[in-house]
Amino acid sequence: MKSDLVPDFRKLRLPTEEFTKLFPFHLVIDREMKIVEVGEVIQRIFKPIQILDSSLKECFSINRPKCPANFEAICQQTRSLFLLESHYKEMQFKGQMIYLEASDYLLFLGSPWITDIADLKKLGLSLNDFPLWDSVLDYLFLLQGKNAALADGKKLHEKLTVQRTELQATASRLRTLIESLQIGVLLEDETRHILLANQQFCHLFDIPMTPEALKGMDCRLVAKCNKELLAEPEEFIRYVDEVVTQRKIVLNKEWHLQNGRIFAQDYVPIVIDDKLYGHLWKYDDITLRKQSENIIRLSEERLKLALDAVNEGLWDWNLETGEVYRSPRWFTMLGYDPDELENNMKVSNKLIHPEDQSLMQQRLIAHLKGHTPFYEVEVRLLAKSGEWKWILNRGKLVSHDSQGKSLRMVGTHLDITERKKVEEELKKQYQRALVLKGITEKIRQSLQLDEILQITVKEVQQILSTDRVIIFRLNPDGSGRVVQEAVVPGCSPILDQDIYDPCLQEGYLEAYREGHITAICDLDKAGLKSCYVEFLSRLQVKANLVVPILVRDNLWGLLIAHQCNQPRQWTELELDLLKHLADQLGIGITQSQLLAQETRQAHRLYQTNQELQTLAEDLQTQKQLLEAELNEAADYVKSILPNPISGLITINSTFLPSSQLGGDCFDYYWLDEDNLVIYLLDVSGHGLAAALPSISVHNLLRAHSLPNASLYQPSEVLQNLNDIFSMDKHNARYFTIWYGVFNRSSYQLTYASAGHPPALLLSKSTEFGLEVQQLATPSLPIGVGAETKYYNAVCDIQALSKLYVFSDGVYEVEQSDGSMWNFNSFINLLMVCHQPHELDKLSLDSLLESIRSSTGTKIFTDDCSLIEINF
Repeated sequence: MKSDLVPDFRKLRLPTEEFTKLFPFHLVIDREMKIVEVGEVIQRIFKPIQILDSSLKECFSINRPKCPANFEAICQQTRSLFLLESHYKEMQFKGQMIYLEASDYLLFLGSPWITDIADLKKLGLSLNDFPLWDSVLDYLFLLQGKNAALADGKKLHEKLTVQRTELQATASRLRTLIESLQIGVLLEDETRHILLANQQFCHLFDIPMTPEALKGMDCRLVAKCNKELLAEPEEFIRYVDEVVTQRKIVLNKEWHLQNGRIFAQDYVPIVIDDKLYGHLWKYDDITLRKQSENIIRLSEERLKLALDAVNEGLWDWNLETGEVYRSPRWFTMLGYDPDELENNMKVSNKLIHPEDQSLMQQRLIAHLKGHTPFYEVEVRLLAKSGEWKWILNRGKLVSHDSQGKSLRMVGTHLDITERKKVEEELKKQYQRALVLKGITEKIRQSLQLDEILQITVKEVQQILSTDRVIIFRLNPDGSGRVVQEAVVPGCSPILDQDIYDPCLQEGYLEAYREGHITAICDLDKAGLKSCYVEFLSRLQVKANLVVPILVRDNLWGLLIAHQCNQPRQWTELELDLLKHLADQLGIGITQSQLLAQETRQAHRLYQTNQELQTLAEDLQTQKQLLEAELNEAADYVKSILPNPISGLITINSTFLPSSQLGGDCFDYYWLDEDNLVIYLLDVSGHGLAAALPSISVHNLLRAHSLPNASLYQPSEVLQNLNDIFSMDKHNARYFTIWYGVFNRSSYQLTYASAGHPPALLLSKSTEFGLEVQQLATPSLPIGVGAETKYYNAVCDIQALSKLYVFSDGVYEVEQSDGSMWNFNSFINLLMVCHQPHELDKLSLDSLLESIRSSTGTKIFTDDCSLIEINF
């Protein structure tokens, strides 16, 4: 402490050391606002910063009171609480400024403003640094600081209000985002009660409730109610319990559903500081993705199998770099190893046959210039063995740059050497076939047996240039007769001769029945039985060719060519030609025989046709009578349907029966002045058998004749109908129904359904424009199960909304391309046709015309029933 301050302190009658201990946080400030003395604790906690001899403004800010930081102004505030905030540490000092008149100094007596004892350590302080009087002084200054504390509290409240508003806005945006996601999202608390779910989650699991209605429900109960959707429901429940217990993160766990769909499940436990706060689930329908993956996998497998099956080699040419990739099969096709040839196009130019170079260049350039859709050429390439192999080279440009420059071309190599050999053989066979075709056409131009046989022997004799050609007709005992002959002059004719040769029957007849051919080139050297040689010698035969004529697998006769002047070497072509001619001759003989048979049958067929015509006329008469009955039934159904209702609630309806008449029927009427009943049912099948049950139900409900049900309670009505119309008692007929009761006073609709399409409620939405709700309760059709239970559901009706109740004939429509329209397509059409502010502008006729226009069909294949209720 400075010496010039000592007299002032002495006037306080305190020794200097005791004053310093009593006020460890004091400051002494001269008129220039310079700190000339510092308490020992302040000096310690601010080391190494030099506070002494520094300006007050450099070290501290005066946060309170609001006054200029000059000597005179502070002197005027000596009765105020001062808060000095350090520029070097995050701390404030509170205390009082005292003017020392004798020395013309300001003395600040204070202490650090500590709100939490934990701050002591952060600031380098301890309890021993504070004098004992400090708590009393704090109490004295408590009232003075109250207003300041309230002001600070107000600012804090405003800040928290802003933060709360921002948090609410963030939560709203998050909720909107979750609702718009095309994946199912479910958020549970730590006890597995639902905090948040979106509509897609309800849709995926067929939950007939809104996401809002699910809040607070135990998710385990919801899961058990809908687990039957899954192919393995018990495993699903067990697995969910396991991951929740173990708190393990799950990604892309796949679950298969009964209807063939596939869901992907993600799970994240919400844990903060080892404390569980909830569970986040995500479900995504990945059916289409899995189908696409399977399609791609199958396509890849098929491509591999196809390439393996056709035994082709692949090549891929980079036109920018000139590099060519060739598959291993490309090399083995020519007998090379991959490292024996360079990976460029020069290799192909070196291996190609000189005669094929020009053709290959022409085809390649034409494709590169875009003159041909693909590149294809057959060329010969030099194999490693030295032989020339025929290769079918095919390819196509698959990539261009933005200027149209070719970048990449891919293709295949196929060894067609064997095919080329076959083609050469086929050319020879083609020439033979032309000859055979000419003879065959001549044979088939006639159905007369004698003419067919005559044409055959003349044509064969000319083609083979042989001396004699005969047709030998065999008898069952092995004997036969020459029934046709073509013979050159100088060779004895044998036409109409009866021949019986035991050698033929014993040695050859059975072989001919099995289709064998006999070719004798030199009779004297053939090694035949003497009896057969003697027989042929009498006919002047030196060489012969015998082909059996088979008719319906039975040996009819023999086609025989004789060479009489000298031996003859028969060729394979001649043997094959004669065999084919014998086959055609057999066909011609068969046709000739069939002609006679057909002629006999023609008269019987004419008589049968006359009888069938009479029967057809009778059937047409019966058909007309049946159609008349169906039309009368359709007219009757129309006659019992209700008329439109006008007033505060307006109702319009339409009924379009199908050509076969189905089982649709509907009704609507006021049960009393407040309750309006609306229902629509659809009996399975078509015809009178389907229409009669629907009329029976209509009459029961109109007459209020249900024995155990109140018409005000939809579930009781459906339950009573299910008891009455059991399939076992009504020829296996069942029906679907939607039944609702609207209360005009409460503007609520109570409804229940039994296997029927959901009714659609269209209402205005200030946020989204137009909202469509599907109103249905899950249950089986009427008559299917005796133990089936039906339940009510309640819906609040918004003013100026519209309700559609309809049969499945409205949307199960075959489109012009053969595909079926569906329920979702009908909903989309309603959304397109209705404007949010003009729900009452669309008529039923306009809606039906829109359906016809969308599907491209003018006729509904099933009964089409549609009710429109405007609230």
